[in-house]
Amino acid sequence: MRKLPRRPELRSGRAGNDECSLEHRIYAPFPTQSQEVVRRQRQRLVELVHRLGPRVVYELIDHLDRDHGLGADLDRLLERFAGLDPEILRQVGGDRFASVHVVGGSR
Repeated sequence: MRKLPRRPELRSGRAGNDECSLEHRIYAPFPTQSQEVVRRQRQRLVELVHRLGPRVVYELIDHLDRDHGLGADLDRLLERFAGLDPEILRQVGGDRFASVHVVGGSR
């Protein structure tokens, strides 16, 4: 069986090499979105799913359990979150996402 070549940054003796060779461009990782953008997108999707009601939230959690075997962990988290006091949560602003104001964003 033929081994696949390793990315240049993982090869020994290549660390810190500033060359921009074709080989490096081929194996360089794709640029990803910033974690902040991904986090905001996930928050927006959660808001949309939440509006669909408890059945859809249950189906999402059940799907995570079936696909990833997270049942016991999910159940413990559900118990913890279900035990929160909704009034206290509302008073401290823990029932909603913080407002985000983008300043100087690129167009």
